[in-house]
Amino acid sequence: MKYCFKYRKGTIVGLFDSDGTYAARITKRQQNKIGLALSCTLTQKTANEDVLRILKDQLESTVKINSGDLSKKKSHSSFTVSFDTVPGKKIMKILKSFPPLSPGKRKDYLIGIKLLEYSKKRCFAELETNNLYSSEEKEKISAVSAGMLVYNMSNNVSSIVKQSKKKEKTLKDWLIYMKVDPVFKKLGFDLGKKFLTSIQKTVNNLKNSLINGKQIPKDYIVGFHIGDGCLGVGVTFTRGNQLMGVSPYWYLDEVKGSSALLHAIKATLKVGNVGKHTHADDKLQVTGWKSCFPIIQLLGKYNLPKSRQEQFNKFLKCYYICGRRGAKDFIMVQKVFKLF
Repeated sequence: MKYCFKYRKGTIVGLFDSDGTYAARITKRQQNKIGLALSCTLTQKTANEDVLRILKDQLESTVKINSGDLSKKKSHSSFTVSFDTVPGKKIMKILKSFPPLSPGKRKDYLIGIKLLEYSKKRCFAELETNNLYSSEEKEKISAVSAGMLVYNMSNNVSSIVKQSKKKEKTLKDWLIYMKVDPVFKKLGFDLGKKFLTSIQKTVNNLKNSLINGKQIPKDYIVGFHIGDGCLGVGVTFTRGNQLMGVSPYWYLDEVKGSSALLHAIKATLKVGNVGKHTHADDKLQVTGWKSCFPIIQLLGKYNLPKSRQEQFNKFLKCYYICGRRGAKDFIMVQKVFKLF
């Protein structure tokens, strides 16, 4: 039974791990204080823009979707919500109950949680009960720590201050603008390092659990597939250019820093192999009639985006044409090719 165009939280988080980003931007710079704008962006190929429209409606967001140009081969659409809006709070509620599983996204998510804490109180909880410093001094220390956290988010190296002559500003460059005593700068750095060490430990534990066969919700895998997955058929020949056969395949790719996630997906589906895809990415690939059956069972339960559904329908026809033994004559191969 299909899920009637209302994505479950696992699917949404799966989409976010594939094509979403977190961002923290410094909006103002005052003595000893910073203003933060925290947001998340979901991106899809323009052909899959209906996914974004469904999610936007589900989140009751009024933000405009930035549509790409369909005439271009690599065209993407996206929409961004701020975490201080109702849609942003809905996304955060989902993420808190089901945190991102990709190690890289988990790190950014945990940093974002700490920055949200700072943006509300201008002071981290670790300092609130400390009686050694005044309220103003606590704000100074927290501001330095917050700047350090922003700098360590994946997408924010150039967001510390406005770029000058297209050169990225470092954390030290930004701190020049803050009139904070060296003592408080050091305390801020130490607190920031403490946060980052704790966050990295959590991320490493997640990575180890994924590599060691942690199973994950299947609706999460569907969301991930919508973002980065691919269905197809492969034709193989002998060295003498004789047709060997046609077989179905399915794959997901992920950057090497988060490739542990592919091992968890493999453990959940109990099919496929993880290997090198490009110099920067690894890939989980499932090939063959028998191995692809769990994929068909899984994806067949969901409403996929329009372009993905078309791809899946063609894949399904190819799958049954190939059969258990695979298409091993040119007549069957022609039947497969006519579908594309």
